[in-house]
Amino acid sequence: MRSQAGQRRQEGFTLVELLVAMVIALVVLAGMTAVFVNSSKQASDARNRNEILGDLQLAASIIETELRQARGVCWDAANTRLIYRPLDSATPLPAACNAVAASNGAFQLRAASPNANPPKPTPYICWDRPNKAGGCQEMARNMKAGTGLTVTQAGGVWRITLTGQYQARDGAVRDLTVDIKTFPRNQ
Repeated sequence: MRSQAGQRRQEGFTLVELLVAMVIALVVLAGMTAVFVNSSKQASDARNRNEILGDLQLAASIIETELRQARGVCWDAANTRLIYRPLDSATPLPAACNAVAASNGAFQLRAASPNANPPKPTPYICWDRPNKAGGCQEMARNMKAGTGLTVTQAGGVWRITLTGQYQARDGAVRDLTVDIKTFPRNQ
């Protein structure tokens, strides 16, 4: 008869079982990492899009408010500038619509100027506020070069289109557009 010491079972995992468990764990870990990276990219994409959209909506709201209270509006296409005359301005708009008097205001699309102080790395819309020193103040950045501010006028109604850009998670640059339709009420 054999002794019980010789019949003792060895307990533990074999090398093959450990390798299989490690491979399964690595596959699960790789899947979790992929989900995390994808979620981070989606969150970054949404954050970029929402930031630009918020800037566009704020700019649109300010432009709409100023134009609805204006005595006159004109579009300076050569300088991509929308000039308006507020109620309290005694200075009429120029017939050629090519200059902004100190008591009048303007919204203008400006090109990127990375060497400016402070630098402007992307095209932006600035607001030359009536009766305010300091020149044109930045309202919205990341505008589309050349067409970030477009204006048409028909039958007394002004249609202003603001187009901003953001970089999507796939690296492509995408446009976001906000349209305003308004008319000066006090002409």
